Amino acid sequence: MNNIILYCIHTTIMSSVNKEKTIYYFDEDPGYDDLQKITKGFFRVMYTTDGRSVFMNEAGEYTLPLNKQASDMFGLKMYGNIAIVGKLK
Repeated sequence: MNNIILYCIHTTIMSSVNKEKTIYYFDEDPGYDDLQKITKGFFRVMYTTDGRSVFMNEAGEYTLPLNKQASDMFGLKMYGNIAIVGKLK
């Protein structure tokens, strides 16, 4: 139940900043099914130096559009929706 509430809060916050909703933020792992829905399929994980996990579509470079906001944020080409999980340390 907490994950659903957390998801709604973050979606509302992001809608004002990221109108396409291409980046989703979670303090805690939302679960496999939700991550798969966000990334639109099988996903891979990238770990950041600040302790968070970034989930992205496994084959996004072949099937999904460039996610400009995420690409600018991380300095590498990222495709499709991403989910960033974890609190800043």
